[in-house]
Amino acid sequence: MRRRYTLKRRAESRDATRDRIVRAAIELHAQGPASITAIAARAGVGRVTVYRHFPEEDSLILACTSVVFDERPLPDPDTWAAIDDPAAKMRIALEQLYAYYADMALLLASAEANAAAHPALVGAFAPFDAALERICESLRAAWPVETSPGSLMAGVIGHATAFSTWRSLTTVQGLTPRQATEVMIRLVAATATTAPRAQHGFAEANAE
Repeated sequence: MRRRYTLKRRAESRDATRDRIVRAAIELHAQGPASITAIAARAGVGRVTVYRHFPEEDSLILACTSVVFDERPLPDPDTWAAIDDPAAKMRIALEQLYAYYADMALLLASAEANAAAHPALVGAFAPFDAALERICESLRAAWPVETSPGSLMAGVIGHATAFSTWRSLTTVQGLTPRQATEVMIRLVAATATTAPRAQHGFAEANAE
């Protein structure tokens, strides 16, 4: 029994150390690229300990990304599923999404800047990309126009929901979150007035 207790305590200690390293890396990477030495110092461990838990830098990047997206997920499109008006749904979605981007701006910008040097980030962002696609799907479905992949409307909605769009409007152009949201709603609504009607709409009209 004593041996089991000792092994359990060691496992808990390893997990706690690993968690400190991951959270130290997240905090530092939010400010920009961070060295293993800096991460070790922030976590209160030696470089050897960091490498013992994460032999390759990519494994640390994957662990950090997993923790971030588990604890700070993108807005859930189910929360606005009951809204019938497409513009109203777009407004709620963008308000929530842009607030998320504001909160996560440093981490997302850092990941975007380091993606070329760390290909593992592309795979690590798969859950984020899938969640963002769910948001886009819910918004595309609300408009009675053609929104299949490659359509003009799908492209505009994808543009409106992108982190790079939010960053350009708010950080570069200096718009407030409300102004940025309104600009994108107007763009999507204007596109909807010229986009082809959805095929099922034509079928229903012909049936009548």
